[in-house]
This record gives sequence, C-alpha cells and structure tokens, in this order.
Amino acid sequence: MTAKLAIVILFVAIACNNGESPAETGTVRVTVAFSGTDPDPTRPIVSLDDTVSRQGVGAPVTFEAAAGTHQITLHGLHARCVRDGDATQTWAVVSGEITDVAFSVSCRDVDQLAMSTLDSTTGDPVLSIVDADGQRWHHIFDGTASMAVPAWSPDGRRLAFRYHLDPDQDRGAIYLVNADGTELRKIWSDPVYTPAGISWSPDGARLAVIADYDAPGSNFDYNKLVLMDTDGSNVVETDPQNGGVSVPRWAPDGTRFVFAASVRAGDNDGGLIGTFTADRQGAELHQIATFAYAVDWSRDGTRIVLANGGLVTVRPDGSDPVTIPGCDFCVAARWSPDGTRLLVDNLNDVRVVSLDGTPQWSVNTDGIYGRPSWSGSGMLVAWMNSSGIGTTIVTADGSNPRVLGFISGFPGPAWRP
Repeated sequence: MTAKLAIVILFVAIACNNGESPAETGTVRVTVAFSGTDPDPTRPIVSLDDTVSRQGVGAPVTFEAAAGTHQITLHGLHARCVRDGDATQTWAVVSGEITDVAFSVSCRDVDQLAMSTLDSTTGDPVLSIVDADGQRWHHIFDGTASMAVPAWSPDGRRLAFRYHLDPDQDRGAIYLVNADGTELRKIWSDPVYTPAGISWSPDGARLAVIADYDAPGSNFDYNKLVLMDTDGSNVVETDPQNGGVSVPRWAPDGTRFVFAASVRAGDNDGGLIGTFTADRQGAELHQIATFAYAVDWSRDGTRIVLANGGLVTVRPDGSDPVTIPGCDFCVAARWSPDGTRLLVDNLNDVRVVSLDGTPQWSVNTDGIYGRPSWSGSGMLVAWMNSSGIGTTIVTADGSNPRVLGFISGFPGPAWRP
C-alpha cells in the first residue's frame, strides 16, 4: 500500500534570560513528507542543533532557541526509506516570523544492497545504497580514497566498511556510518594490515574482522582475525601466525563464530590448520573439521556448512558430518534463509542445491569476483561479475537475470537485512 504522509514539527524559539528582556525569537516549522510504502510508525528523528526529539504523532513539538542560524537534521529513518537531499539543512530563524523547512523521504518495499562504487561523474569513490531493481541508488558517503567490504548491522541501520583515507598512517581503517550517512566514525586501523572482511555479531555489539598483511613486498598470503566492540573498544587479535582465515560467520545466538584457517603457501608448520569455532573474545578455540575455503552457520544454529572443494555439513561440535554431492570445486556456500538450500560458488558457476545435493539451478559465470549471497528477503541472489564491473542479480529460482552496472569493491555488494 502506498500513502502520502506529512509530519509537521514546530521548533518555537522561546527564551528567558533571568528577568532580562526576552531575546528575539522566531519559529521554525519542519515538514517531513513521505511517499511510497507506509513508513515505520516510530517515525524518524528531527534535531534542532543539539536538541533532539523523536517525532510526535498528531501534536507539534516545540524547542527553545534564539533567533539566528540553526541546523535542522533528519535521521533515524526506517530501513526501507531514503532521504532525498542532505541530512542537515541550515536556516536562519527570524524574529517574529515562521521559517518553513521541508524534508522529503521516499520508501520502497524492495531489497537493497550496499556497494562501494565510483561516482559516474567525478570518478571518486562513494558508498551507496542501491535498490535491487536498479531504480534508485543513494550516495551515503562521498570519499576521497578507496572503500570496500561494506557490511550491514543486523538491524539494517548501520554500515561498517574499509576506508583507505590515510595510506601514510594505516593500510585501511574500519569506519562505521549510519544508513542515512550521518555519524561517520573511525573505530580501528593498523599500519600493515588491511581489513578484508567484516562480520557483525547478531546483537550488533561486536565485529569479527579478517585483516590481510599488507607490508611492502607482501602478497596477502596471510592475515589475522581481529575482534572488537562496535565502538572500537575491547579489541582482541587472534593471529594465525603463518596462516590465513576465512570471513567468520556467527552462530544465531551470537555466543560463538566459525572460521577456517590455513597455512601460508610453502610453510609446513606453524599457524592454524582446519575449521574452528571460538567465543566472542576469540577464546575457547575448538577445531571441528579440516580445512575449508569458506564456512557458514545455519539460521537455526544446528549445522555448519564447509566448502572444501566439495560440500560437508557438521554439527557445531564437528560431529555427524554429512557430505552433499554435486560439486565440481565448491569454494563458498551460504544457507538460504529458510535453511532448506545452499547457495554455492562452484568456481565457474553459481548454483543452488538442496541439502541432499539435488541441483535446483545453476548459472555459468566463467568465474566470479566476490562471493554470491542471498538477499534479506531470501527472494534474490547476487554476485559480482568476474570482471569486477557489474553485479548480477537473479531471483531465488535462478530466473530473470539482470546486471546492475556498478563498479563494486571486493567482496561485492552486501544485502541489507
């Protein structure tokens, strides 16, 4: 259902100066106009300078302020809504007058992706939110250096990503930003390690990051696992010594995560070898299987899938291994949201198989650049093309292929929850 909804908030400038003559005051009237699918009834937040109030329903909200220049900010939008224009507007409050300020918000019931792309006009890096049908895309952050590995928070309201802003000081830091582009902040960096994959804990409080060794002359042949709270505190680094780790995947209850580790080419000892689970601090390390290229935890928490050339599922403690036939050379697999299928990167094609190995569909890709993934609704699948230019999207039954013509950084686009 579509609707047109306008919410009006009044900022009334009222001041008392301890018995002195009242300061000159004026009124700011803020209108937030929604179009499209009905927005979240909790409404967004409007701020006047440092004074914040969640929008009321049916009644104006007043704030005290002096006449003069003020900043009005709109944030906290529903996950499926995008603001048209800047988040903050600057207006002059005129004594005795009403100043009208308007924000426009469009909402759509459609799956969305986050992409690190290049602006089609300037060629500068941008972080964007793109509708899966390609009808709308919104820059939330315009950068001056490369950005990559965007990852959504579980509530779909924040993004973590790598931003290589200062190559003299770090090899790419991790930044967090709200989905409307506000509250950009740096939370972690390292002088020789480059973030290459980010995974949020289900409660949105902790990040598990893989960081590639990027010292001069290196060839990314080993990396380390870094754990941190989303404010950048409580950092734990689990270094696999001479090995490398896959992108961690969290258990649905958030108490543990799973990852695969290998030794560096040419090394016969040192480092972790195999598939492991660990707790939120990277402790209580348990090996549950041999090496895999990539792993994923089922949505119900009962099984873990390992892509090790073939496909194997095990219980979280490593018991009850079940081989799933039908792979030529599987290097990644993701559980479907309903837990009944697996989305597989089979090196030269993308396919979906049932848990007994029965093929449901496959698309020849001649290799892809970035792992395939399910959309938040489970109705779509996407992967980045082998050239690194363009993202292919198909429906969950493999039909209706289409390409979004964006240049996207590895590991490709990230679906919004």
